[in-house]
Amino acid sequence: MTELWADGDTVVIDDTDWEVQIDDDDEPTAFTLEEILDRQAILEADPNADNETVDRDDGEFVVVESNGDEELIPAEEYFDDPATITYSEGDSFAYDGQTVTVSEVTETDVTLTWTEDETQSESLEQGGWSNSLTAPSI
Repeated sequence: MTELWADGDTVVIDDTDWEVQIDDDDEPTAFTLEEILDRQAILEADPNADNETVDRDDGEFVVVESNGDEELIPAEEYFDDPATITYSEGDSFAYDGQTVTVSEVTETDVTLTWTEDETQSESLEQGGWSNSLTAPSI
């Protein structure tokens, strides 16, 4: 089995969204998954923060109330850096209930491969279709 991921695709691994980022080499052999932070959920979970960021001339900020005063915290300081994981051709990892292997990385795509069992069934009836061979005459 195979699956292709394109540079910039969003994939879900273990209930976390990740962005596929292929190295900018002419012949890449690795790619990185960067966690996509749910910034809205992070803000909603903080009772001292407004539920949205604000844009000012000098950047994006989170408004946080501290001791009755509002403080502007730069968004890049408020939010943790996203997690990243790098995989190279030949590496294996768990994805969608399978162990997949990175079989190829190109400038635009990542190819994952894995094996899985396939079951095929067929109904047979007595007196139904038969396959007989006749020996050739000599």
